[in-house]
Amino acid sequence: MAETDMDPMIITAEKLRDMKADEAVRMVRELCAQLSAEAESFHGNIWPGNIRFDWEGKAVLGGSSDVPADSREPEQVEYLSPEFFWDGTGSAASDVYSLGMLLYAGCSGGYLPFQPRGGLMTSKDRSGALRKRMKGEPVAVPSGVTPALGDVIKKALAYDAEDRYISAAELLR
Repeated sequence: MAETDMDPMIITAEKLRDMKADEAVRMVRELCAQLSAEAESFHGNIWPGNIRFDWEGKAVLGGSSDVPADSREPEQVEYLSPEFFWDGTGSAASDVYSLGMLLYAGCSGGYLPFQPRGGLMTSKDRSGALRKRMKGEPVAVPSGVTPALGDVIKKALAYDAEDRYISAAELLR
Protein backbone atom coordinates (compact mmCIF):
# COMPACT_ATOMS: atom_id res chain seq x y z
CA MET A 1 0.00 0.00 0.00
CA ALA A 2 1.35 3.43 -0.92
CA GLU A 3 2.04 5.96 1.80
CA THR A 4 -0.76 8.20 0.52
CA ASP A 5 -3.26 5.34 0.79
CA MET A 6 -2.71 4.91 4.52
CA ASP A 7 -4.71 6.70 7.17
CA PRO A 8 -2.94 9.69 8.72
CA MET A 9 -2.19 9.62 12.41
CA ILE A 10 -4.76 11.87 14.08
CA ILE A 11 -3.84 13.55 17.34
CA THR A 12 -5.64 11.88 20.18
CA ALA A 13 -6.16 12.78 23.81
CA GLU A 14 -3.53 10.15 24.60
CA LYS A 15 -0.98 11.85 22.34
CA LEU A 16 -1.59 15.20 24.04
CA ARG A 17 -1.20 13.54 27.45
CA ASP A 18 2.14 12.08 26.40
CA MET A 19 3.57 15.27 24.86
CA LYS A 20 6.41 17.20 26.37
CA ALA A 21 6.32 21.01 26.28
CA ASP A 22 8.88 21.19 23.46
CA GLU A 23 6.78 18.81 21.35
CA ALA A 24 3.66 20.89 21.96
CA VAL A 25 5.54 24.05 20.99
CA ARG A 26 6.82 22.40 17.81
CA MET A 27 3.31 21.21 16.89
CA VAL A 28 1.77 24.66 17.42
CA ARG A 29 4.61 26.33 15.49
CA GLU A 30 3.96 23.99 12.54
CA LEU A 31 0.23 24.75 12.65
CA CYS A 32 0.93 28.49 12.86
CA ALA A 33 3.20 28.25 9.81
CA GLN A 34 0.48 26.41 7.88
CA LEU A 35 -2.19 28.95 8.82
CA SER A 36 0.13 31.83 7.95
CA ALA A 37 0.88 30.32 4.53
CA GLU A 38 -2.82 29.78 3.80
CA ALA A 39 -3.58 33.38 4.78
CA GLU A 40 -7.10 32.55 5.96
CA SER A 41 -8.65 35.16 8.19
CA PHE A 42 -10.48 32.47 10.23
CA HIS A 43 -9.99 28.71 10.18
CA GLY A 44 -12.43 27.85 12.97
CA ASN A 45 -11.67 24.14 13.21
CA ILE A 46 -8.57 23.83 15.36
CA TRP A 47 -8.88 20.93 17.77
CA PRO A 48 -7.09 17.59 18.18
CA GLY A 49 -9.49 15.65 15.95
CA ASN A 50 -8.64 17.91 12.99
CA ILE A 51 -4.87 17.58 13.28
CA ARG A 52 -2.72 14.77 12.01
CA PHE A 53 0.97 14.09 11.72
CA ASP A 54 2.34 13.46 8.25
CA TRP A 55 4.91 10.82 7.43
CA GLU A 56 7.78 13.07 8.51
CA GLY A 57 6.10 13.76 11.86
CA LYS A 58 4.98 17.30 10.96
CA ALA A 59 1.62 18.51 12.32
CA VAL A 60 -0.95 19.22 9.60
CA LEU A 61 -4.29 20.95 10.15
CA GLY A 62 -7.40 19.68 8.36
CA GLY A 63 -10.15 21.73 6.74
CA SER A 64 -11.70 24.89 8.10
CA SER A 65 -15.24 25.28 9.45
CA ASP A 66 -17.61 28.01 10.53
CA VAL A 67 -20.21 25.61 11.96
CA PRO A 68 -21.78 27.23 15.05
CA ALA A 69 -20.72 26.04 18.51
CA ASP A 70 -24.13 24.50 19.23
CA SER A 71 -23.74 22.18 16.21
CA ARG A 72 -20.33 20.82 17.19
CA GLU A 73 -19.17 17.84 19.18
CA PRO A 74 -18.23 18.59 22.82
CA GLU A 75 -14.55 17.88 22.10
CA GLN A 76 -14.55 20.56 19.40
CA VAL A 77 -16.33 23.13 21.57
CA GLU A 78 -13.63 22.83 24.25
CA TYR A 79 -11.11 24.44 21.87
CA LEU A 80 -13.29 27.34 20.64
CA SER A 81 -12.61 30.95 21.55
CA PRO A 82 -15.12 32.75 23.81
CA GLU A 83 -16.30 35.10 21.05
CA PHE A 84 -16.99 32.24 18.66
CA PHE A 85 -18.64 30.22 21.41
CA TRP A 86 -20.97 33.05 22.44
CA ASP A 87 -21.88 34.78 19.19
CA GLY A 88 -20.28 32.92 16.29
CA THR A 89 -17.79 35.72 15.60
CA GLY A 90 -14.52 34.25 14.43
CA SER A 91 -11.23 35.85 13.47
CA ALA A 92 -7.55 35.02 13.24
CA ALA A 93 -7.35 35.89 16.96
CA SER A 94 -10.04 33.23 17.58
CA ASP A 95 -7.75 30.69 15.96
CA VAL A 96 -4.92 31.88 18.22
CA TYR A 97 -7.11 30.98 21.21
CA SER A 98 -7.61 27.46 19.82
CA LEU A 99 -3.86 27.14 19.21
CA GLY A 100 -3.30 28.30 22.79
CA MET A 101 -5.61 25.57 24.02
CA LEU A 102 -3.59 22.98 22.09
CA LEU A 103 -0.40 24.37 23.56
CA TYR A 104 -1.87 24.31 27.07
CA ALA A 105 -3.04 20.70 26.66
CA GLY A 106 0.32 19.62 25.26
CA CYS A 107 2.12 21.19 28.23
CA SER A 108 -0.25 19.93 30.95
CA GLY A 109 -0.52 16.22 30.31
CA GLY A 110 -3.59 16.60 28.09
CA TYR A 111 -5.65 18.68 30.50
CA LEU A 112 -7.40 21.90 29.52
CA PRO A 113 -7.67 24.92 31.83
CA PHE A 114 -9.77 24.35 34.97
CA GLN A 115 -10.06 20.61 34.42
CA PRO A 116 -9.33 18.59 37.57
CA ARG A 117 -6.10 16.59 37.48
CA GLY A 118 -6.13 12.85 38.02
CA GLY A 119 -8.98 10.40 38.25
CA LEU A 120 -11.90 10.00 35.91
CA MET A 121 -13.09 13.26 34.38
CA THR A 122 -16.86 13.57 34.25
CA SER A 123 -18.98 15.57 31.82
CA LYS A 124 -19.74 17.86 34.78
CA ASP A 125 -15.98 18.48 35.20
CA ARG A 126 -15.64 19.28 31.49
CA SER A 127 -18.65 21.59 31.37
CA GLY A 128 -17.54 23.35 34.55
CA ALA A 129 -14.10 24.02 33.05
CA LEU A 130 -15.68 25.28 29.82
CA ARG A 131 -18.04 27.54 31.75
CA LYS A 132 -15.14 29.13 33.66
CA ARG A 133 -13.23 29.84 30.44
CA MET A 134 -16.28 31.20 28.63
CA LYS A 135 -17.06 33.53 31.56
CA GLY A 136 -13.55 34.96 31.42
CA GLU A 137 -11.86 33.52 34.49
CA PRO A 138 -8.11 34.02 34.09
CA VAL A 139 -6.25 30.89 33.01
CA ALA A 140 -3.24 29.87 35.09
CA VAL A 141 -0.37 28.44 33.07
CA PRO A 142 0.45 24.75 33.41
CA SER A 143 3.01 23.99 36.09
CA GLY A 144 6.53 23.32 34.93
CA VAL A 145 6.53 25.54 31.83
CA THR A 146 9.14 28.24 31.49
CA PRO A 147 8.08 31.80 32.33
CA ALA A 148 8.48 32.79 28.65
CA LEU A 149 6.24 29.94 27.46
CA GLY A 150 3.80 30.74 30.25
CA ASP A 151 3.55 34.32 28.97
CA VAL A 152 2.83 33.04 25.44
CA ILE A 153 0.10 30.72 26.72
CA LYS A 154 -1.49 33.49 28.82
CA LYS A 155 -1.58 35.90 25.90
CA ALA A 156 -2.92 33.27 23.47
CA LEU A 157 -5.68 32.40 25.95
CA ALA A 158 -6.71 35.95 26.82
CA TYR A 159 -10.48 36.15 27.12
CA ASP A 160 -10.78 39.27 24.96
CA ALA A 161 -9.64 38.80 21.37
CA GLU A 162 -7.96 42.21 21.28
CA ASP A 163 -5.65 41.09 24.13
CA ARG A 164 -4.38 38.04 22.18
CA TYR A 165 -1.89 37.73 19.38
CA ILE A 166 -3.75 39.01 16.33
CA SER A 167 -2.90 36.05 14.10
CA ALA A 168 -1.09 32.72 13.88
CA ALA A 169 1.75 34.58 12.16
CA GLU A 170 2.18 36.86 15.17
CA LEU A 171 1.99 33.90 17.56
CA LEU A 172 4.65 32.14 15.48
CA ARG A 173 6.98 35.13 15.78
